[in-house]
Amino acid sequence: MEHMARSALRPAAVPARLSWRSVAGALRGNALAAFPQAAFEHDVLVQHFLGRRMIIENRPEAIRHVLIANADTYRRSTATA
Repeated sequence: MEHMARSALRPAAVPARLSWRSVAGALRGNALAAFPQAAFEHDVLVQHFLGRRMIIENRPEAIRHVLIANADTYRRSTATA
């Protein structure tokens, strides 16, 4: 069931790695289109974007750990705060 939910959210034909211009354009319309195909297929994805490390976490228990249970332990960049 979880696999079907992820498939339903996946935009069509997302390249493996997007240029910064493609990401910026996607964020203006469909933000999901800014993510590479691997973000919809793996539980954890680590990438670099504009010189910063970006971690995409898809497991509900890990998301809960970061956003709720231990939010004070994790910091946000000034760009995302």
